[in-house]
Amino acid sequence: MPARTIFLLHFATAPFAIIPPFKLGEIVRFYTLWTISRKLSETIVTVLLDRLFDAIILSLLLAWLVINDHIDSVMDESTRTVQWMILAVTISAGVCFLIGPRALSSLQRYVMIHHSGRNVLVSLRLIDVLRKGTTSGEGLLRQQGPLLMMITVLIWGLELVAAALFTPIAIFPEFHNAGVLLINRTVQEWHAAFSSFIDPALATSAASSILAIFIVWPPSVYGYLTRIITPSSRRQRLK
Repeated sequence: MPARTIFLLHFATAPFAIIPPFKLGEIVRFYTLWTISRKLSETIVTVLLDRLFDAIILSLLLAWLVINDHIDSVMDESTRTVQWMILAVTISAGVCFLIGPRALSSLQRYVMIHHSGRNVLVSLRLIDVLRKGTTSGEGLLRQQGPLLMMITVLIWGLELVAAALFTPIAIFPEFHNAGVLLINRTVQEWHAAFSSFIDPALATSAASSILAIFIVWPPSVYGYLTRIITPSSRRQRLK
């Protein structure tokens, strides 16, 4: 998919991501990608790669906070949980897409040489499905990886700039940093609905993010549908 189409797709599905109890934006985006490619494995791999790049950006942001001694202000239980999740996603995706194809091919050869029986065919089929999926992921990572990474950096950069605009109104000194504010908002967005007191910077940053999403949503949907429908109409006319 072209870069502009991917960028528009992100904002077109963004409002669904704030619907609890699940990130429905991923489900909507998954279905949209599947309707375009009609290949389930490639759709799954694309969504996983997108989450991998998000995990990389969050890891870099957390590392920057640690280096600049800002990590104490975000080291609560929920943030530690998010850190472990980010680390798990990054390592798992790296293993799947960089080591998985060769490791699964070696496992296939080992099973074929050293094992026999009716259940071996089932095991080989399962291993082959996983091998094809990781191989597809490795190919997409090489072809679309730089493009997806640039889009991810752009989106998180816009988030960081937006968070920086609201740090001066924070009551607590730990929020007087755009990175800390962004991490806290990312971690505490679901806790905010049940909290008795919310820091004004955190509340304003979250509210402005939601407002910006709904302002950008109509033109994003229009632009995305235009880019998707127009080529399809041209192909039908040519046929």
